[in-house]
Amino acid sequence: MKSIKLSKMGWLILSAGIFVVILAGLGLTRSQQMQDQNTSSDELELAVKRLDNLDVTDLRNQVQDLQEKIDLGKADLQDATSRLDKSVVSADVAEDFYNLAKESGVFVNQFSSTPISSDSLEGIPVSQTAVTGTVNGTLEKVVNFIINVNTSFRTGYIQSATLRISDPPEPDLDAEAPTQGSIQMIIYSYVRGE
Repeated sequence: MKSIKLSKMGWLILSAGIFVVILAGLGLTRSQQMQDQNTSSDELELAVKRLDNLDVTDLRNQVQDLQEKIDLGKADLQDATSRLDKSVVSADVAEDFYNLAKESGVFVNQFSSTPISSDSLEGIPVSQTAVTGTVNGTLEKVVNFIINVNTSFRTGYIQSATLRISDPPEPDLDAEAPTQGSIQMIIYSYVRGE
């Protein structure tokens, strides 16, 4: 293969041609970039105008209203949970009381409990309810019932217990004497941290 020899003038013309082609390519690229920038600027300007026309006051008010509803809902839920928890505790106490009476063979004449209230024992938050009850049975069964109540409610204690004993059916059967027993007790339950 023969090498082509060019004169200085040929090299100069060839270099100028290459330079012109490169310049034309750069010019086209720059022109395309300018068009893209103008399009992007127009789109940005349109988006800014739309945002300026957008009224977010209603949205802010809706967010605020929803937040207030959420806060009220949380408060209602907490209140309902508290009342439900207290109702369940009160119902459990009554159920246990009647079950112990049945197991002990005595009849419950009267049962009542106070609403559950908050208290503190040695700095520990607790709920408490006062329970009063009256049962009928034989002396032996009423005494066993009082003992069972005292030991079954581990977080409670009997404040007072009274017995009203009638004459036994036979002088030698004191344990079979008809008896009415009344108790007053306090039952505590631990308040879980919120």
